[in-house]
Amino acid sequence: MSSLYFPLSESGTKSYPSSTTNLHGVLCGSLCSSSQNDHTTWYENLFENINLNKNEIIDLAALFDQTTKELNGLNFDFQLELPRDNSPLSSRISAVSEWCQGFIFGLTSKGLNVSAELSVDCQEYIEDVIKISQISYKSMEDNNSNETNFEEIVENLRIGIFLLYDELAVYRVKNSESR
Repeated sequence: MSSLYFPLSESGTKSYPSSTTNLHGVLCGSLCSSSQNDHTTWYENLFENINLNKNEIIDLAALFDQTTKELNGLNFDFQLELPRDNSPLSSRISAVSEWCQGFIFGLTSKGLNVSAELSVDCQEYIEDVIKISQISYKSMEDNNSNETNFEEIVENLRIGIFLLYDELAVYRVKNSESR
């Protein structure tokens, strides 16, 4: 997939995801918080005034399709869109932080209902995502201890999203049935 990004809008006041990593986080948050997503237009409700070419639209639809497939799969194949393992640790930590920032944006922009009765595990997951979104990578050194910690963080994010995705889907079904 090409590197997707959205530059500043024409007015220069609203910024869009600056990397595929951040965009993937936005998509994941959006998928968790809303069932009203369509693979060809999911980004239109999140970002205003974007003009995309045909290849960018195809890439966004492919990102949506792949992510949805992974989140709904029984193999738990979901992977965060991050730099390769041979990239410097500091760039991978920065990317995880960007993914988390996008994830929170996607959750809240699609209207995650704060009155939703989430399990303690899901509440803790969201709190962890917020904390990770604020990580400073500048003081990190590439060493085995930090590498192991990084891998644990990524794995916790990866597994936790399944819990949140499923719980919010059940919440939406219950909420729609009670209307």
